[in-house]
Amino acid sequence: SHPSVVLRQLRHLPLSSKALAGWNSREPGNNRLPWPWLVVEWIAFEAATLGMASMALVLLLSFDCYLRPGDFGHLRRCNFIAPQGVTGTSRGWTLVLNPAAEMVPSKSGSFDDSLVIGHGRRCWLNRVIAVLLRNKSAGVLLFDFDEAKVRRFIAQSVKKLQLETLHLQLHGLRHGGPSTDYLE
Repeated sequence: SHPSVVLRQLRHLPLSSKALAGWNSREPGNNRLPWPWLVVEWIAFEAATLGMASMALVLLLSFDCYLRPGDFGHLRRCNFIAPQGVTGTSRGWTLVLNPAAEMVPSKSGSFDDSLVIGHGRRCWLNRVIAVLLRNKSAGVLLFDFDEAKVRRFIAQSVKKLQLETLHLQLHGLRHGGPSTDYLE
C-alpha cells in the first residue's frame, strides 16, 4: 500500500499531483474485496429466513450478474428475457441492463448489456427468477427497496453472523461473482 497524500497540498506541483492521481486510481487505498459464494449464500439464507425473499434475490443476482450497487433498483419484468428455443432448454433467463429504449446508459455508457443468469453451479437461480416473474407486469419495479436498505441489511447480518473481519461491502458482490466464476 502507498502513503496517502492529500492532492490539495500538491497544487504547486502539478505533475506530481497528476502522477499521484493516476497512482491512486490504479492502487486504491480501500479495496473492494470480493465476497465468497458461501458468504453470499449465508446472508441470502438469513434474508429468506426473515421473510425477505426479495432481499435474498437481490444479493444472489448482484453476485451472479456482477451488478453494480443500485442496478437492482431499476429492474422491471421487461428487463428479463425467458429461456428460448424449441424445447425451452436454452442456458437460462437473460437480464438486459440499460435497455436502449429507456435511453439511460450504464456507468460505462453502454446500452442493452445482456447477462445470462445462473451459469455453472448457480443454474437453480433460473427457477427462482421464473417464480419471481410469474405474475409481474412488464413495467412494474421488481424490488420495493433501495440501495441504502440493502446496505443496512448487510451490516446487520454481518454483525449477527459475526463476519466483521471480512469487511464486506455491497460492491464486493459485484467482484465476488467474477472471482468465483474464474475459479470454477
